[in-house]
Amino acid sequence: MVVEDKIESYEKTKQAVQFLQRFGAYEDVQKVIDSKALRAGKGKMRSKRYRVRKGPLVVYANENVKLVQAFRNIPGVEVANVHRLNLR
Repeated sequence: MVVEDKIESYEKTKQAVQFLQRFGAYEDVQKVIDSKALRAGKGKMRSKRYRVRKGPLVVYANENVKLVQAFRNIPGVEVANVHRLNLR
């Protein structure tokens, strides 16, 4: 889904959650929250205690945007700069 550059001005997590709910992507975030499970085996002792599903990816264009701080506290949501994306 491609949206306008207006979301780069979001500074609060509350705005980010409302954005995800408006576009129907918060269902994926809810799946991530529900999927948190304790890892089996010795991985628990090696700083990999929980298994968590991946959620939506937010890609932004401009450097130094407040968008990163708005989305970083939502479980499963990852934020990436468009110039730092890898094809793999």
